[in-house]
Amino acid sequence: MLDKSTAALYTTLSKLKPPDLQHLINHVDEGCINKICEGVYNIIHTDLGLSKKKKNNLRKQLKNKKTLKNLKLLTKKKTNISKKRKALIQEGQGVHSILSALAPIVLPVLVGKNKK
Repeated sequence: MLDKSTAALYTTLSKLKPPDLQHLINHVDEGCINKICEGVYNIIHTDLGLSKKKKNNLRKQLKNKKTLKNLKLLTKKKTNISKKRKALIQEGQGVHSILSALAPIVLPVLVGKNKK
C-alpha cells in the first residue's frame, strides 16, 4: 500500500545519484529495503499508469544494463534481505531508473490529490 512515507522515500531515492543510492542502501533497515523492492515489483509487474513510451524506454534501459537477473531476485517475496540488499547495490543504475520512473507516479500522494 502506498502511503505518504513510502511516496516520500521513492521521490527522495530517485533524486540521489547512483553511487549515493548504493551507499545509502548499505545503511538502511530491512523495512526500507522491502519498500524499495515493492516499488521495483510494482513498476515491473503492474500497470501504474506509465505511458507506453516510458515503459519501452525503461525496458530498453534495463535490458542494456543486463539487470534482469537481479530484478527478478528483488521481486521475489521469499528472497532474504541480505540477498536483496546485495542485488540492489549491484543494480545501482537500473534501480535508479526504476525509482525515477516511479517518482512522478507517487507524487500526487505527497501533494494530497489522491484523497478519497
